[in-house]
Amino acid sequence: MPVRYKQFQRNKKKEFNNMLILLKQYAIISKNIKFSLTHITNKGRNILFKTHGQSIYHNLIHTYSSKFCTSLQSIELKEPLKVLNIHQNLTLMSIQMNGYISKLNKGRNQNDIQFLYLNNRPVDLKNIAKSITSVYKKYSPSNTSTSPAIFLNLILPSEKFDVNVTPNKRTVFLHHEKELLYTINEYFTKLLEPSQYTHQVIAINSKNSPNILVDKRTTLDITTTTTNTSSIIV
Repeated sequence: MPVRYKQFQRNKKKEFNNMLILLKQYAIISKNIKFSLTHITNKGRNILFKTHGQSIYHNLIHTYSSKFCTSLQSIELKEPLKVLNIHQNLTLMSIQMNGYISKLNKGRNQNDIQFLYLNNRPVDLKNIAKSITSVYKKYSPSNTSTSPAIFLNLILPSEKFDVNVTPNKRTVFLHHEKELLYTINEYFTKLLEPSQYTHQVIAINSKNSPNILVDKRTTLDITTTTTNTSSIIV
């Protein structure tokens, strides 16, 4: 439509950035699928990013950078987490979470990189992002103005949410949202509290040697399978 075209022309830089963010969201979560995004201008062709679909971590490297990825720590629940009703102590459902979040001293000045997924699909979960950011700021050693980069894939039973709220299906109605937020808050509190990052090691060869604080490290499990290819030119 002419009206929308004129509006796009007035805000083309903003719309271009919105498009880039949207494609990055899909490229990051997509395993076994290649994404290639090329920007063509009068000056020539510029490859904005190119992923190979080996793993989420590899996709993050290719959509952002290796340096950026060194500032992240993993989010991983290998076993389903039981969500308990706060008032009645009843099991409502099982959830799983995986992804990455900024290390405590590697936050950002704005919350511009917070991608949340529901069953591998990009969605808007503002209350969950807000809850995680609140916990992060509470334990951040630098200052409370920094926000974390978040890449969180939440796995829920399909009967526990409804995506038929808006036409783009980005807005999600979560059943038992309060209990879910409580559990997520507890998980990230345990993950980010300072005691989780240091522990005492006593020297073996000397009884008089002082205790040493050693950082815990994160191990990444990276797979390398690639099948399909998606190429996008703008």
